[in-house]
Amino acid sequence: MGKPVQNFVAGFTTDPHTFLSLGEKARAEGFKDIDCTMPYPVHGFEEAYGYKGSWIGLAAFGALLTGWAGGFAMQAWMMNIDYPINIGGKPHISWPAFVPVIFECGILLAALTTVGSLVLAGKLRPNPVTDVVNPRLTDDLFSIVLPFESDEEKAKAETFLREQKIEQVEVHDLALLDPRYIKP
Repeated sequence: MGKPVQNFVAGFTTDPHTFLSLGEKARAEGFKDIDCTMPYPVHGFEEAYGYKGSWIGLAAFGALLTGWAGGFAMQAWMMNIDYPINIGGKPHISWPAFVPVIFECGILLAALTTVGSLVLAGKLRPNPVTDVVNPRLTDDLFSIVLPFESDEEKAKAETFLREQKIEQVEVHDLALLDPRYIKP
């Protein structure tokens, strides 16, 4: 991700179809780094807002393979080197007997990696100064966020959102909300 957004224009709507069309029109107008908030998942928002696939699935798959290899190596070392026991003439490395533990080690590591990846990707770190832009965002309100850095970009974003005839358009400056965001 890029630098944190300092200033943005937010548009709010309660209609999911309008929400999707806003994303498509904003991308067609040339807005960059568009963000959005939804109270519930809407099919097709990835394409409308230009979001790419997530890396979380690859991280989980890598952890699954690592867990499988680690589970097999752990059992092979235990049964062959650490504490070898001859049980009915069975070989020390009997992989069919290892399958349940290999499976569980892979699933455990993949699950923990998925949770950790979600925390990192969603930037879900503790923030004591978190301020909600609109309390209805988790209830029934969709939002589109258009960041800006200059007055021209601000005017363009405001004009664009007001032309779409959505319920509400607001301009926000994060530097006013939290002194830590002020540029040096």
